[in-house]
Amino acid sequence: MQKSLSTLIQESKEDILGLIRSKQQLWTLTAIEKGVPVGLKVGYGAVMAFLAIYLFSFLLLAGAFAFSLIFVDESALIALRSITFGILCLSGVLLILILILLAFRKAFLRRTTQKIVGSYLDQLDEKERQASEQALLEDDTKTIDEDIDIKDEEGDIIKPIIYDEQ
Repeated sequence: MQKSLSTLIQESKEDILGLIRSKQQLWTLTAIEKGVPVGLKVGYGAVMAFLAIYLFSFLLLAGAFAFSLIFVDESALIALRSITFGILCLSGVLLILILILLAFRKAFLRRTTQKIVGSYLDQLDEKERQASEQALLEDDTKTIDEDIDIKDEEGDIIKPIIYDEQ
């Protein structure tokens, strides 16, 4: 049996739309696969740069206080030494934090990338599952009035009895 021209056009249209949707989904997945690690690296680098600038400013401040010890009289010397030592201790804590973040950088980026991409793929799976459930529900809600032919053992068509649900 040959298909009509309108059937061929409709099937071609559906195939082209399916191809376009597939390409769009492939581009989206590729962008997420490549964009998430880059975005995480940029964000991680920004945090590290902020901490490094913060550490550098504390070290400069401690240096300024230490340099001022030369010109201070005996009465303010103890307080100025305490302030300088406190700032140096804070700088040491920041340096340790930066070193810890640098040591676990790859593991953190890898784990976070997997979580983000995994959650996106889980969302896609959930949408596909909901769409398939919706399609099944739509198939189940078809009425009997839609020319469904039920045949008995001899091949005769049986019309079902429709009861009003009231």
